Amino acid sequence: PTALGHGQGPSLQFSGKLASETKQKHQFMWWNELIKEYSTPKAIMRFTLWRYNKNEAKPFEIGVPILPRLLLVTTQSGVKSMTLTLDGARERLYPLFDPFLCSFDSRTEVM
Repeated sequence: PTALGHGQGPSLQFSGKLASETKQKHQFMWWNELIKEYSTPKAIMRFTLWRYNKNEAKPFEIGVPILPRLLLVTTQSGVKSMTLTLDGARERLYPLFDPFLCSFDSRTEVM
């Protein structure tokens, strides 16, 4: 049996990789491998883009096939850092599948 918390730990590691500044972030393969490492093939990332200087927000739902390209284009457009915030995260384990599979809502801020 897997304990709760095994989903939040890797999610925070993923957030750390989003926040890092590396030249590899300008390569599609880097993003593709990162998404493969931290998600399942049918995962959907629900996130909200916030404008740093304004009180504007827009929610999105992005599937894994599109996510690496979105993050690459976001980086190429000049975004230096992204963070994943787990506000009020509640993990739900799915015992019939991968023991580390979990689900929670997230918010992504672009600066």
